[in-house]
Amino acid sequence: MVDRLAHEKIDALVGTRQQILCEGPSKTNGERLMGRTPQNKIVVFEGDAERHTGSLFDVQIELSAGFTLFGNPAVLG
Repeated sequence: MVDRLAHEKIDALVGTRQQILCEGPSKTNGERLMGRTPQNKIVVFEGDAERHTGSLFDVQIELSAGFTLFGNPAVLG
């Protein structure tokens, strides 16, 4: 039941814009970046690790897979 409720909450974020803190390369795909929302949800997205690690910015959430969200940066300056 706990997993079902957690999946419902994470699935509800698909289609929204979330602020994330970029932590660096994704652990499963070093060509993508990983960050976390203020609610500690993991988001994987495209970007430049040297340029964006440690930055806060918005990501448009496109997909939920398990407990991981995937998205596209709204604006990377």
